Amino acid sequence: MLGGAAILWALRLGSPRSVPRLVPPAAPAVASTGSDPEPASPSEDPRVHAFRVPSGGAPGLSCSEARAVVHQARAQLAYVPDAVDARSLAAAAADWLDPYGLWSIAPDAPALGAFDTHASDLLADLEGRSPQGCPGARVLGEELAAWVAE
Repeated sequence: MLGGAAILWALRLGSPRSVPRLVPPAAPAVASTGSDPEPASPSEDPRVHAFRVPSGGAPGLSCSEARAVVHQARAQLAYVPDAVDARSLAAAAADWLDPYGLWSIAPDAPALGAFDTHASDLLADLEGRSPQGCPGARVLGEELAAWVAE
């Protein structure tokens, strides 16, 4: 056995060095329908990012889109994550919404109180444990919108 390993080692040292080559990725397999498939239009290609003029509306995610983000993030982990603390989520969400603390830093600030009140509902919405439509997030959004409109 030791002799075989020595021969393999000697052959490896005597072989010319190979230069790495860049190989383009293989095209995805397409099921044949008997005729040549039509090439996908640029609008159907998920890799195309055309410039779009901003609409002026606030950016946002639908309930199902937010749940999909949470599901995807958890599915990509190599371990089962710890349970999320609802109060910590509420504090982080308020901080994200108001990074300078203009609406949420004071102990009696309505934004911070609204997040604290609906913390467990917001977490249930994101984790998919509440009905469709994320009612907790919707109520929280309505309270914040009413406060901003004052």
